[in-house]
Amino acid sequence: MADERNNEIEETKIQGVNGPITGWLDGHTILVGLMAYPIRHTMSPTMHNNAFAKLGLNGAYLCVEIDNEKLPGAIDAIRPLDMRGSNVSMPNKKKVIPYLDKLDKTSQMCDAVNTIVNEHGILSGYTTDGMGWVRALKKDGQDVKGKIITLAGAGGAGLAAATRSLQHDKKVVILEKFPQLGGNTARACGPMNAAEPDWQKGFKALPGEKGTLQELAETPTSEIDPEYVADFEKLRDQIKAYLDLGEDYLFDSVLLHEIQTYLGGKRVDLKGNEIHGKYELVTTLVNNVLDSVNWLTDLGVKFDRSDVTMPVGALWRRGHKPVEPMGFAFIHVLGDWVKEHGATVLTETRAKHLIIEGGKVTGVIAEKTDDSKVTVHAKSVILMAGGFGANTKMVQKYNTYWSEIADDIATTNSPAITGDGIVLGQGAGAALTGMGFIQLMPVSDPVTGELFTGLQTPPENFIMVNQKGERFVNEFAERDTLAKAAIDNGGLFYLIADDKIKETAYNTTQESIDAQVEAGTLFRADTLEELAEKVGMDPAVLTDTIKEVQLLR
Repeated sequence: MADERNNEIEETKIQGVNGPITGWLDGHTILVGLMAYPIRHTMSPTMHNNAFAKLGLNGAYLCVEIDNEKLPGAIDAIRPLDMRGSNVSMPNKKKVIPYLDKLDKTSQMCDAVNTIVNEHGILSGYTTDGMGWVRALKKDGQDVKGKIITLAGAGGAGLAAATRSLQHDKKVVILEKFPQLGGNTARACGPMNAAEPDWQKGFKALPGEKGTLQELAETPTSEIDPEYVADFEKLRDQIKAYLDLGEDYLFDSVLLHEIQTYLGGKRVDLKGNEIHGKYELVTTLVNNVLDSVNWLTDLGVKFDRSDVTMPVGALWRRGHKPVEPMGFAFIHVLGDWVKEHGATVLTETRAKHLIIEGGKVTGVIAEKTDDSKVTVHAKSVILMAGGFGANTKMVQKYNTYWSEIADDIATTNSPAITGDGIVLGQGAGAALTGMGFIQLMPVSDPVTGELFTGLQTPPENFIMVNQKGERFVNEFAERDTLAKAAIDNGGLFYLIADDKIKETAYNTTQESIDAQVEAGTLFRADTLEELAEKVGMDPAVLTDTIKEVQLLR
């Protein structure tokens, strides 16, 4: 905005879906955007606004959740708002056509639109998917036909698999049903758990951590499954040696990571069935995850080495936190890398059937959002399509762990996580295991299910209280324990933290905090008594709770 008194220009910040949009906004700013539903997962504002800034264009890209019902009014608003145009994504690509003045030939053939351009009040629809795809292929001198291809979904696992395939000189095509890359990884808190003892020794042990180790070491061997006994006994010796030293640093080891992973995942369902992590899989994970952190670092992911973190529901402080927010740190590095190194990335392209010849999977038949078909013949096919947490009916079908999964339960998952890959695998004769042991995330937005509202901080930095202001669970417990305790306390609870704690948050900026306070999704007060009144608690109960916890910690 312009200051007429001194002719200086002040930088204006707008809170977008993926963080603040920063730029020079004035009466000449060109507005463009995206209309889709759901939309909170999109990275489009980040991409486009960064492009505007780099090119020196006075523009702002906004996204708005618009479903079929809201679509007519939203399209009508383009003209009076003098927007230059808008992208259109699911579920509006076909529904938008009657509200436009013109269609290009491609949109007429496809009966779908993904881009609207406003020329002096005349709204024209275009379909740019195919054109952009062909241009990108020609620019890179690529031809899909005849390639040796690795197929993967485009979440974190899929992009990692694609990157490693490219590093081994394989030719890669990635099919992704959503308009952008990222999957669930784009929604992740960010920290990667990996034991790195030499680094962790630089941090002091927190109160209670030595007691946790002592309690673990005293676990009877009879409670440990046979394949883990030898490693557990070695860990017990490690813990004893550490405690005997009397040192005050943060202890960790690969064996501690292994046993905590095993015990943290050991569960018994409503039918009495027990499940725990397979030894060969758990040991492969814990013995290689630090290499994965180093590999990501080599690719360009920057980690904050000044702090060791512990995501909610984790059992130990061994989280390597990226400098950039959330899982975006991984997705943009991996996504850029695969594109720069020759991968063909087809978004809005859903894998529908696996091609099976001679008992082997030899390719994929996919379908784009305009109903056109894509057939890919491949030497290798890798399914990295995620789980099924966003498919409530499927969750209810397989659940054997929770007493009830409500029809209206929200999810922290991306809307893309609907079990497509599982169904594809079943079609090829793949077996399923552990489907009934579904995890509930204990902390998320009580309305939308999203992770990134409020302050998501390590558990040592907040206190969980119920609606009465009483602490009802150990914040360091595993996710199942936290989730069950939350359900027993009515489902709605609060994380109480002080102002300094925001510096340790995985997911926020001061602008985001201010916006959430304004929206009423985050409560801020100068005193505990004032905070209690704002959320409807007895001030005396909350203050007594906090004092008791402070004595314990």
